[in-house]
Amino acid sequence: MTYSTHWTDIDFRPAPPGWRLLYHPDGSTPGYITVDLPGWLVQRRGMHDRRVVAANVDPTGRLYPAGEGEVGPPTYEEAEHLWRVLGPSDSGPTIEEVATDHAIRSRVR
Repeated sequence: MTYSTHWTDIDFRPAPPGWRLLYHPDGSTPGYITVDLPGWLVQRRGMHDRRVVAANVDPTGRLYPAGEGEVGPPTYEEAEHLWRVLGPSDSGPTIEEVATDHAIRSRVR
């Protein structure tokens, strides 16, 4: 029996207004950028494995998984900088959270 590690998009569910993706601007700058969350990709691997991942859209209009490692290498440069997915009532991170996260990311690089 072979086991597939490849996830295939089988559906897309639009996000209600107010959902956002929070990205680091790059690897060396503290802060964040928010982008409206287009929705969620429903994916399948093999016959039984299914999952739902946050989606983003590239400049050509193509949907892709928003986070690095969701389905392998990111297909768009922003994917590696995804930090959080925020719901309509979620506030952005505090100054302290941004500083702490930046310090951690600086040590990892």
